[in-house]
Amino acid sequence: MTVRTAVRVFMLCGGLLGGVAAGQGPGTAPAPAPAAQWNDRALPDDERAALSQLLGFAPPAFRGEIAWSGESPSWESLRGKVVVLQTWTRATEQGRNAPRRTLELLKKHGDDVRVVALHTPEAADGAKAFIDRIKLPIPVGIDPTGAYLDELGAYKRPVNIVVDRQGAVRFVGLSTPGLARAVEQLVAQPFDASAKKPQAVRPRDERDPSPTAAPGGRRTAGDGEFPPTTEPVQFAKDIRGQKGPEIVVEEWLTEKPKTDGKVVMVEFWATWCGPCRESIPHLGKLQKQFGDDLVIIGVSDEPVSKVRPFMEKTRFEYSVAVDTQRRLFSAPGPRGIPHAFIMSPDGVVRWQGNPLGLKEETVRRIIDAGGAGREEPAGPGGKRWVKKGEPGAP
Repeated sequence: MTVRTAVRVFMLCGGLLGGVAAGQGPGTAPAPAPAAQWNDRALPDDERAALSQLLGFAPPAFRGEIAWSGESPSWESLRGKVVVLQTWTRATEQGRNAPRRTLELLKKHGDDVRVVALHTPEAADGAKAFIDRIKLPIPVGIDPTGAYLDELGAYKRPVNIVVDRQGAVRFVGLSTPGLARAVEQLVAQPFDASAKKPQAVRPRDERDPSPTAAPGGRRTAGDGEFPPTTEPVQFAKDIRGQKGPEIVVEEWLTEKPKTDGKVVMVEFWATWCGPCRESIPHLGKLQKQFGDDLVIIGVSDEPVSKVRPFMEKTRFEYSVAVDTQRRLFSAPGPRGIPHAFIMSPDGVVRWQGNPLGLKEETVRRIIDAGGAGREEPAGPGGKRWVKKGEPGAP
C-alpha cells in the first residue's frame, strides 16, 4: 500500500466513524448546492418574494375557470409524485418554449414526475388553438383572468413551482440547471402515504403583500425566506414543509412551556446516548441566545425514574419531557438519535436533522421569516392580474 493510498483509507474511515459518532451514520450523500444557486437570477426580487409565500405549504386548489386541454388535474390526484407547475405564454419565444423545455429536461424521471403547464392571461386569445397544435402530453391549462396565478404569486415571466411527493411547495423560480437538481433531490425522497398533508396556503387577500411577508400573512422581521430544504434528511422521514405534530407528552420534567407564537424545536434524546449528551450544552446555548422567540423541548422515551436522576446531575437550559408512548416520535420516525425538527409559529416544519449540526444562523432565519412573537394583521391582497372589483376576483 502506498503512502497516498494509506492516507486516503485513513481519511475515509475517520469520516465514517465521525458520522456514526454524530448520529448521522455512514453513506451520507454529499450536500447539494445551496438553493440560492439554483434560482433563476433574472426573476425580479418582488416576483420571487410573492412566489416564496408558497414555500412549505400546499399550493392553492386549481380554480374552476381554468380551461384545461384534456383531463383537468387536481393536487390530490398528483400526491405521491414530484410535480412541476410551469407557467408560460405564447406571447414570447421564451414563454412558448417553457413547457416543452421543462418536459424534455425531466422526462428521464418517468412516472415519478408530473409537469403541469399553465398559460397566463397574456395572449390567452388563440392559446387553445396553439395548445392543440403543439400537442403536449401533459395537462395544459389557460388561466383566463389570472386569478389563480395571483394566488400563486406568478406574473408574466415564465416560472416553475416545484411540489414534493407529500404535496408541499419546496422550490420556486428555479433556473434550468437548478430545476434539474431540485427535482432529482425530491425524486429520491420516498412518499409516505401516512404523513400529514401540508397546510393549505391562505388566500392572497389574507397575506401580507410586502417583500418581507412570510407564508400565511405573518409579517416578518427579516427577509421572509426560510432555510432551503436542499440537504436530505438522514435516518428519518422528511417532514419538512408539513404541518408538525401536536406537542403531546406523558409528563413534563420542567415547567410546561408556552409555545403560541413561538418557534418550537423538538429534540429526541436519551440518557444513554453519547451524542445526545453532547448536544445538551449546544441546545442550552441556543435557548439562552434566542430567549422568548424560541422554545426547545427535549423529549425522551425513557421512564421518569431514569430521566429525572440524570437531570439532577446535568444542567438543562430548556424544557424537558418524557413520553414512553413515543407519540411525537411517530411523526419523523427517527432511526437514530439525537434527532430534531423545528416548527415556525404557523406549525410548519422548517428544519430537521441532527441538532449537533444546527447553526445559530439557521435558527435566526426561521425566527425572522416566521415572525416569532411579532404577528400583525395581514395587509391587503397584492394582486397583479386581477384588481379588486374586477371579474374573476375572489
